[in-house]
Amino acid sequence: MPAFFAYKLFFYLCAKYSQFMRKIIYLFLLVLSLSSFSQPRYGLPAYKTFKPEEYKSHPQVFNLLQLPDGKIWLGTYQGITSYDGEGFSRKNREYLPVRASFYDTASHRIYIGGDISFGYFYKDSIGRYEFNDFSKRLPEEYKNFVVVLGVERKNDKIYFFAFNKIFVYDQSDSLIKIIPSKTSFRYSY
Repeated sequence: MPAFFAYKLFFYLCAKYSQFMRKIIYLFLLVLSLSSFSQPRYGLPAYKTFKPEEYKSHPQVFNLLQLPDGKIWLGTYQGITSYDGEGFSRKNREYLPVRASFYDTASHRIYIGGDISFGYFYKDSIGRYEFNDFSKRLPEEYKNFVVVLGVERKNDKIYFFAFNKIFVYDQSDSLIKIIPSKTSFRYSY
């Protein structure tokens, strides 16, 4: 709409003034009308793309998790990497492919599931994240769970959804139940 009025004003002024003034007015109105199209786009999110060399992990990111403190955790084939807005840091000390994660606001734990293990990260007394690996404490006959692709909390219980089993834990880290599948739980999450 402003461009329409600018052109109307242009034609009025051209009829009144000399050839030179017409060119000046035309240039002024052209710049004015173009500036109306160059307004910032409000509402678009700011984003930045990082290369695997920058975050020093595997290029395939299976999930993202943002904690209440604003840090973003990435789950990749090489484990957990966190981003604090300035730089990246690796959270696991050993090979730990991560496919699923869930932040529990009640316990401040970060539950994860992956190819070879599942459990949770917690902050120790000096603020470092440590991993409590539930899969290492499983009875031998249940260690063939293949991969954990989902983690959820319901009624103070944590559910780890693997291809062929569901592992149910309570808040005191006790294994309550193992639910075997008749075929697989692959498409249940």
